[in-house]
Amino acid sequence: MPTLTGLGEIGYCFSVKISAFAVTLFLMFVLVGCKGDAASEKTDEIAEICQRTTERMKSGKSTDIMLDSQTALKSCSVSCDKGSKASCANLQTHIDILCKTDKSMCTKLCAAVKSPSLKKATCAVK
Repeated sequence: MPTLTGLGEIGYCFSVKISAFAVTLFLMFVLVGCKGDAASEKTDEIAEICQRTTERMKSGKSTDIMLDSQTALKSCSVSCDKGSKASCANLQTHIDILCKTDKSMCTKLCAAVKSPSLKKATCAVK
């Protein structure tokens, strides 16, 4: 169990960053080179990741809220960009919670993200 002081915190933060990086890298590799039915299948897989992560967070069973938040934003925005209406709804739920918690995050995301659906959702927050 990570501690809030000393090296435990550094190790924990490092492992969270590595885990988030691994998930992002995985999602990037899943999308690269997809054609035809393979692209549709990969979009369905990413939409499933979005759905499972959203359900885990809603149920309160998330053991790593930072990693799940990053995974949800990435997977939901990618699958929403590919046309998954359920993922678009899940993405909007995550954005609503994020912006309600810290509006400055939405402002920063609006300025930085490339995903059309994520940009639209974060920039719409007033």
